[in-house]
Amino acid sequence: MSDRDAIVSFCEELLSSRTIADFWCENGLQIEGKENVKKIALGVSTTQEFLKAAAKWGADMCLVHHGLFWKNGVVKIQGVLKKRLEILLKSNMSLVNFHLPLDAHPAVGNNAIIIKTLGLKKLEAVECGFMAELKKPLEFAAFCDLVQEKIGHINFSANFSGKKVFRIGIISGGAASFAPAVKALGADTFLFGEITEHDYHDLKEMNLSFIAAGHFATERFGVQALGEKIAKRFPDVTVHFLDEDCPV
Repeated sequence: MSDRDAIVSFCEELLSSRTIADFWCENGLQIEGKENVKKIALGVSTTQEFLKAAAKWGADMCLVHHGLFWKNGVVKIQGVLKKRLEILLKSNMSLVNFHLPLDAHPAVGNNAIIIKTLGLKKLEAVECGFMAELKKPLEFAAFCDLVQEKIGHINFSANFSGKKVFRIGIISGGAASFAPAVKALGADTFLFGEITEHDYHDLKEMNLSFIAAGHFATERFGVQALGEKIAKRFPDVTVHFLDEDCPV
């Protein structure tokens, strides 16, 4: 077994989470559970399905991208939040989350791993993601096929630029609003997670092609890469990614 706080500190140092301004949430240990950790369940979001699976597996710690508490604050502990907390507290599992630090990291972040998975060249940072380039331009349909093969999911796409895909902005999750920043850096295509109605019109009017590859699907990568780092640093700890069927 390994010490809970040592694991959390290792993650914080690796991700530089204390130096990254995350306007959505506080990162790190959200729920304090067992001091000694042997099994860590990895997941994207702190859902009841994930927590029940983690408890059944016998996890001592849950390490996720989306925690329970956000900067709009907890007003009441009831309903969905109450049920999720019940599972954690009954099982004495710690909950650790890393949000933007796990998007932005140049090696184990969601976007860095997506770029590696797609075989692209990583370029400069943009917001909490990166610009990237293909080795040679691809037809938009062919690039969509590549994304479907490697990420396994596409919610929606549109070839608004009418060009082949070459220079791509990649920002996981609900990042469609970052389109102006991506466009300003010369992207012909924007790959992100989920899209809203007004984002669609903005992208169309910018002539910026896009692929919405799913919020959940684009944010499975970082937590798994972080889990691998933890397993190497703490060899007596077992990590296991618990996937969920989420089409969004």
